[in-house]
Amino acid sequence: MPILSENPEELRDWLVSELHILVVLLSDAWGGLEQVALNDVRLLVQSGFKVTMLVRENSPIDKTIRDESPQIQRAYIHSKTRNYFDHNLWKQLRKLIDQTGVNLIHCHQTSILGAIVPALIRRPGVALVVSRHILNSHNKKDPLHAVIYRRVDYVMVISETMKKNLAATFPIAEKKLRKVNLAINLEKFNPNLVDRKWLKQELNIPEEAFLVGLVGRIDPMKGQDLLVKALAQVRKSYSDVYGVIVGDETPGLEGKYLKELDLGIKQLHLENAIFLRPAQKDVEKVMAGLDLFVMPSWSEAFGLVALEAMALEAPCILARGGSAEEIAKGSGAELVRSRDAYDLARKIMLLRNSPDVRSEMKRLGRSYVLENHSRANRLQKTLEIYARCYRRRIYGEH
Repeated sequence: MPILSENPEELRDWLVSELHILVVLLSDAWGGLEQVALNDVRLLVQSGFKVTMLVRENSPIDKTIRDESPQIQRAYIHSKTRNYFDHNLWKQLRKLIDQTGVNLIHCHQTSILGAIVPALIRRPGVALVVSRHILNSHNKKDPLHAVIYRRVDYVMVISETMKKNLAATFPIAEKKLRKVNLAINLEKFNPNLVDRKWLKQELNIPEEAFLVGLVGRIDPMKGQDLLVKALAQVRKSYSDVYGVIVGDETPGLEGKYLKELDLGIKQLHLENAIFLRPAQKDVEKVMAGLDLFVMPSWSEAFGLVALEAMALEAPCILARGGSAEEIAKGSGAELVRSRDAYDLARKIMLLRNSPDVRSEMKRLGRSYVLENHSRANRLQKTLEIYARCYRRRIYGEH
């Protein structure tokens, strides 16, 4: 009987020979969740695993795979998925299990577990792993969810904060909740390989300007309006401070929030000081040019973009809430009150005037990411979970 080896190569080689993994992601968006899931699949494929992704045809993740990672095998679900007892999804999953030998399903959307679990009836040898990417705000300790989560082998979470949140609100034993840190591509987000001057040249602002940036999905919950208000206050005292907001608006907002941001910038006469830019493929070129990165989200499950900024040695300000305190404790990031533009303005001015503090934040942030958020670390923790749930399903171990 195989054992859980502490040697990463031995564990990987054993699992490669045993597993056919189906990754389920039926999303029509393109944000942190989708990028994390795709990067995980890329790691698995590069490590030799047989992986199939179940996606919607022509969804953003499908198009990205087609353009950038065509070696990843895909299967398609064409109809809109119901969260519970979806017959089409049930048939598709049964087909993949019975005809292709899928023996481990990794789902990145807890909302559709009610449609996945029925497909596993009389399929006890198929393991089920779930990744949770956001905090939960509803109590799900009801009989229906209890039945659903009884079939789940493990839930992967990205922070201790989220682990406590799910233990309190989900009908699942805490031993089934496993923390696996998000991973950063440390080759891509390398401060020594990126042109730090590019962004200021692109924005046509002075090289000596102090540039504050926010990168991510354009959404009221992300707090872009707070940055605009904060910078309006800051520039009353420091005209050398500029701002840039980079990202695409959340689907469904129909341009309304983006228009509000643009109107607010114009009303404050900051058109030449705060710049709105669409999402950039080479986001590292943007982050490397920032003197200060801010993440004023109302509540962020973790904040992958903050880790990317830290990897590029950009000092970071995070709004309290979610896992922000957890990140700041190890990384040296500064914290501000959630939804408080005045506190954000105060902190921006303080750090603008404290180059030694910023220098130490750069060092601490980069070290924190290197130590805790490498791809190798995330892959190893994921494989340990796969091994445990596979042994549980095949050998009846707990």
